[in-house]
Formats: sequence, C-alpha cells, structure tokens
Amino acid sequence: MTVTAQDVLARHFPGLTPEEVDVELSRTPTAGAAPISATAMHYLAEHGGEEARAALERYDEIAVQQDQAVTTAQTLEQLLRTSLTIKEVATALGLSRSRISHRIRDRSLYAITLRDRRYLPRWQFRQEPDGGSQDTIPGLTQIVPAIPREMHPLAVEAFMTEPLDDLGGRSPVEHVCSYGSVEVIKEWLDALGNR
Repeated sequence: MTVTAQDVLARHFPGLTPEEVDVELSRTPTAGAAPISATAMHYLAEHGGEEARAALERYDEIAVQQDQAVTTAQTLEQLLRTSLTIKEVATALGLSRSRISHRIRDRSLYAITLRDRRYLPRWQFRQEPDGGSQDTIPGLTQIVPAIPREMHPLAVEAFMTEPLDDLGGRSPVEHVCSYGSVEVIKEWLDALGNR
C-alpha cells in the first residue's frame, strides 16, 4: 500500500488544507537539537577533545533537520488533538455556537485560530461533580485576558497544566479548581508577558 502526502495530512491534520498545515508548521516553535554552526563545529574540533571530534564525525545535519521537522509536526498535531471545536464546546456547555464565538472575542474563552478555524484547548474545561455537565474552570474569565497574545498555545497549555512547586505541586488549573487564588495565576502570566 502506498501512502501519499495527502493521506498523511488527512490522518494527522483533519480539516486543514496542505497550505494551512504548511503555514502552521512554519509558525510552530521547533524543538529538539538545532544544527551546529560551522564556527561551533570548528571550535569543538579544536578544543573539544577526542570525544567531541568523534561526535562531529557522526554528526548529520540533514538528520537533525529531519528530527526538527518531525518534532514540529508532532507539536502541531498535539495542539489539534488536545483542543475542541466551537461546536463541541457549544454542545458541552449547552450554549449556541454564536455565544461561544462571542466569548472568544471577549477573551473569556481561550482559542487558537488555525487559519479560519478556532480550536479551544481542553485545559480550560472541567467536568462538574455531578458527572454529566461541563463548565469552564473557575476564574477563566480573569485568566484568559492575562495570557500574553504572543505566547504559543503549547506554552500556555504547559503553563496551565504542569505542576508547580509554588502551588504545592498542583498545576494552575488544579489550583483554581481547588478554589485557590486566581490573582497569583494572573500575576505569573503578566510576568511571562513582560519578559
């Protein structure tokens, strides 16, 4: 069976055109190893010792670039996989799609725009204790406006979901869901925006 580029795009980036995937991959931060500059290679060869010289002999810049491309694609795929559409959020919250769009514009819901489509990361929603309904996390209407506009959505997700020592090992989402102070989360986001 032959797999085409269209098959790959349809499977990993459903609903996006090849052009849209290209644009988003171009703006998604790369992760992993970066190619080594010629100056750095020369310095390592001169001063790095035998192990550095052996590593440089095995170094493959094309492989490093390919690894970066794969990591970038996986990052974008993760971003899409961990988000909901406006329709899904409207259904979960029992609101109209129009109301969800208004809340995105008012910055009381956080959305990622990939071309003309909006996706809402799951971290901002929680299951209510009754087990059936969903709602937004407490303080979201105060948190979203504090998120720096230039902060990449995966960085936002990592910030909101990773445990922090300053919060007793809880993530910011867990902190506000436990009725912790929203102000401290806003202050940290403001500080991130002022770096």
